Amino acid sequence: MKNNWNSFLFICLAFVAASCETDLKVNADYTRTAVVYGLLEKQDTNHLIKITKTFLGDGNAYDFAQIADSSKIPNLVAEIQAWKGNALKKKYPLTDTVINGKESGSFYSGSQFMYYFREPNLDPTMEYKLSFYLDGKEISASTPVLPNYRFKSPAPGSAIEMIDGDIRTSQVLNNHKQKIVIGPVESGNPANLVAETEFRGTFVYTEVYKDGSSAQKSFSFDMGKTNTLERFYEASGFWSALESSIKPDPNVERRSANTFNIEAISYPEDFKTFLAVNNPVSGVVQERPEYSNINNGLGLFSSRTSAFYSKALSSNSEAYLIRADRFSGLNFCSTTYTDPGISCK
Repeated sequence: MKNNWNSFLFICLAFVAASCETDLKVNADYTRTAVVYGLLEKQDTNHLIKITKTFLGDGNAYDFAQIADSSKIPNLVAEIQAWKGNALKKKYPLTDTVINGKESGSFYSGSQFMYYFREPNLDPTMEYKLSFYLDGKEISASTPVLPNYRFKSPAPGSAIEMIDGDIRTSQVLNNHKQKIVIGPVESGNPANLVAETEFRGTFVYTEVYKDGSSAQKSFSFDMGKTNTLERFYEASGFWSALESSIKPDPNVERRSANTFNIEAISYPEDFKTFLAVNNPVSGVVQERPEYSNINNGLGLFSSRTSAFYSKALSSNSEAYLIRADRFSGLNFCSTTYTDPGISCK
């Protein structure tokens, strides 16, 4: 649940900000509203949920936002219920905890109050319901849990191919399209709960400097999204990202490719809608609709799953990186392949 945590938390806290005013009346009518953000992932054992409330005070709302207790619900008793059809199978009481490392901004920073429950094996055949009470009203939300996913293409053990043709014999290369397919690890888990899948790549490489030292570096790039579990990624996007991310450096003796990593993050319809509604607004019209799946509250309680693939570039792709004129000043060589003019040795 670490991925995108800070950006998603900011979206969640925006619900709180929307309910606060900077010019407040002492006797204004006020009803506390719960604000929830939680994403369940089958891969996790500890499942974190952020539960806060809107607040009101006599003064500037931004001053109150810097005080953690302004949005904390005192003496909160909350639980997660695991349902299979109409049968309640298990209850998990939520335990409070403090998480450090919260970034500074409009709200308090440093540490934050959160809740969690432990379950190393969430069941994709069950529905998980969050439930607690605030001012006599039940605050609730339910979500299924997406199963674990894995990469089916590229095939396990396969190097990543990023060009067509052979750089050793041909100067004309077609734009390669890498097929990417993911699917459930366990059989019997339907994929129809997935509304969208995002793909992100990371290229990891090593720089060796003229003073004898070295450092591992990387850059990440968007590989697009799809409403299925399959897409074809045009390799030209990777080469363009590499060209803009790595520049000639007189202090670098040589560079070598390490791994090409692909991460796929899949999520259901409610999470997809939440992300779409909270995307940055562009254009003349700045208004946006609100979306929440929390009964008697605001926020999001949903699920997501991720799959990870890491492999070296193919020998042909690495040869292109080393020999192509567009990368000639980057000083790449190969620590894996021994072809003359390619090997670092």
